[in-house]
Amino acid sequence: MKLILLSLLCTATAQAITIPVPVDLGQPRKMQGDIFVSTDALSGTMVQGQTLNLDYQFNNLLYLYNNTSSGFYVAIRAETNMAPAPRFYPSAVGSGNFVGLNGYHGPVVSFSGGGIFGPNVTEILFGLAYPVPPFSGAHQQLYLTGLHFHLTLPDMNGVQITGLELHFDPNAAHPWNNQWAIRNHVPETGSTLCLLCLASLSLLVCRPKRMRR
Repeated sequence: MKLILLSLLCTATAQAITIPVPVDLGQPRKMQGDIFVSTDALSGTMVQGQTLNLDYQFNNLLYLYNNTSSGFYVAIRAETNMAPAPRFYPSAVGSGNFVGLNGYHGPVVSFSGGGIFGPNVTEILFGLAYPVPPFSGAHQQLYLTGLHFHLTLPDMNGVQITGLELHFDPNAAHPWNNQWAIRNHVPETGSTLCLLCLASLSLLVCRPKRMRR
């Protein structure tokens, strides 16, 4: 982590730095509604207009049922050492998307400068992402492993990041669309089961030969 922070502080070009960001979703459980998850992975990073590639890596799988709202999203904010004051949230510029098992890539969501006005603002908007096209209707069940964000920070003299907050929200109009889950198992696929069957068969075939020896 110290090496990562030193790289961030010393970067003065537009070249993107790729940084893994571990995200602890907690223990496997069924979820109803939204949650907030914090990480200090970027704490100490100066906000100097640098471009970053952030790979958010979940410790467990984020699972969406096929009836989970297609409005499900994550919004990411960076807490800073700015003094609280009425202002627009400064915003990074870039894009983000979810990634999942079997090579799944969610839609890329672009975001630009600007922000939302607040009375005691100390945050920078890091953008948002949707697992599926927002409000597109029914979708398949999804096992999501993380997020990828490519963004350029604003240039703010003397401001540094003190932590990140991820807000996961089904954004559902009905209770039955408000459910999702955190799971720790990797679902078996047909190819995995076939490999297991072939391995078992090879053991059965080879066993008599070894006994005759």
